Amino acid sequence: MSETKIDSSFPNRQFEKSSYRSFRRDRNNFGGGLILYVKDDIPCKRLDVHDNSTNSEVLFLEFYDKKRRWLLIGLYKPPFQNDKEFLDNLTKT
Repeated sequence: MSETKIDSSFPNRQFEKSSYRSFRRDRNNFGGGLILYVKDDIPCKRLDVHDNSTNSEVLFLEFYDKKRRWLLIGLYKPPFQNDKEFLDNLTKT
């Protein structure tokens, strides 16, 4: 989910879903933000990657099984940010 418009004043329990874990990347209540939901039985972890961007949000999750590792990237690009600036910020992350 993107454009969640939530910040740290909203407790995690407010967004809990049965049988799912949530991973949040908050911005503020004026726009932006991400929540990713993953089934409880799927092994994964959040990767802490420094985000140099002040206008966009990026959330990285690593999934793994016996043979492979997968990377899921959640992105939010504000409507006022042009595509070039957004992509430039991603390469700095």
